[in-house]
Amino acid sequence: MKKYKSISHFWNNNKLIWMDWRHNVESTPIQRLHSYQIARDKDKAICITTSDFTQNGKIEAEKTRVVLIK
Repeated sequence: MKKYKSISHFWNNNKLIWMDWRHNVESTPIQRLHSYQIARDKDKAICITTSDFTQNGKIEAEKTRVVLIK
């Protein structure tokens, strides 16, 4: 299992924001972010990276409606 030490997350208003600045973001963090969003009853989930998103990460974000920011 890949460890995401560079990941941090926080809540702002009713949005869950997830940041990763060291890796290309794959589908696993997107799925985890979506799970957090549902479990914590947040309106929106946002994933921010200074790297990029893999194709699988982009597909998962589209399915789960997680907003991607690069």
